[in-house]
Amino acid sequence: MKPAANLVERAMFILLRVLSYAVIVFLVVMLAYIFKKGFSSLSWEFFTEPPRSEMTQGGIFPAIAGTFYLMVGASVLSIPCLLYTSPSPRDRTR
Repeated sequence: MKPAANLVERAMFILLRVLSYAVIVFLVVMLAYIFKKGFSSLSWEFFTEPPRSEMTQGGIFPAIAGTFYLMVGASVLSIPCLLYTSPSPRDRTR
């Protein structure tokens, strides 16, 4: 590899690492702020009740259930595809 290309590659990896850390720091700060300001609003009813009053009150249970159903459906569809397309152990020994 050329020295100039090696330098550019190292600079890009450093830039990628710095930007990745910046995103992680921003995410942690944002989640800490939300947790600090919104923790008092969390309750068991918020997680287990459906929304009411045109979705301005109540809970988020349908959203949690829908996310769970979506994950189960994606797993049911993707795991057989993964097993069908992955090579078997017998293919690896040949």
